[in-house]
Amino acid sequence: MDGEAAGTRGQIGRCREAVDGILRMFTGSAPERLEALAAAVRAGEGDTIERAAHAFKSAAATIGARALAEHLAQIEKAAREDALELAAGLMPDLRDDVAAALAQLESEV
Repeated sequence: MDGEAAGTRGQIGRCREAVDGILRMFTGSAPERLEALAAAVRAGEGDTIERAAHAFKSAAATIGARALAEHLAQIEKAAREDALELAAGLMPDLRDDVAAALAQLESEV
């Protein structure tokens, strides 16, 4: 193997490590993000709901959890439009989406 091929293999290994780190960070933070969002919904804090949903949505989109990201986008939009009852109504299904995303990640690791 020449030096260029060895360098490429090393880069691939570092990329895998970076991706694994991102996935570990998501799986580690998802329960706390979900609870923070749920607490904001229970408290009826629209701005906090919007910010929490946006941040969680971004993290979900980063790892490719599209269904979860779309669900969070709906909650974010509901909060932005002051439709807090709608946001609250979306929470039970959100819990299912988070559980599904985490199960999928665990099966792939």
